[in-house]
Amino acid sequence: AARENARAVRGTLTTEVWETQNQTWLEFQRLIANESFLRDPSALFEWVKFRSHLSRGVTVGTMLQDESFHFLRIGSFLERADNTARLLDVKFHAVESEYHGGTNGAGKDIEVDFYHWSGILRSVSGFEVYRKAYRNVIRPEKVAELLILRPDMPRSLAACMHEVVSNLQKVANEQ
Repeated sequence: AARENARAVRGTLTTEVWETQNQTWLEFQRLIANESFLRDPSALFEWVKFRSHLSRGVTVGTMLQDESFHFLRIGSFLERADNTARLLDVKFHAVESEYHGGTNGAGKDIEVDFYHWSGILRSVSGFEVYRKAYRNVIRPEKVAELLILRPDMPRSLAACMHEVVSNLQKVANEQ
């Protein structure tokens, strides 16, 4: 879908952005065809992460910062905020259900709790940020604070909404 969307607005993209999108699609088709992701799913996840970073870098580094660019950024930060919110919602409910009525609820220990929350932080590239910012044991309320309220954490809801508002201001007009 991303490739088809890029093709539809090809004239607003730089050659580098289009080529990155197209090459990602072509490589992904090859990975699906040879089923290499079945042998090593973690390698596929690393590849997706790399291509995502590459796409974002090429976009920010080569596109004219005009209306198209700002709308692209609005979409990026809305999606990032949505994904962070969904992750928190699902993980908080999953951990809560394990502790309250889950089959192993009474036997959970601090070590298991650590792995739940460190997994959440790692999934948003926030584990090292958490350690730097809080310098203590991982606690659910601090994870929530980091991922919701901290404007200096790139994947926090606060940081994403700041970017959405900033880009909206850049495309605002009299209407």
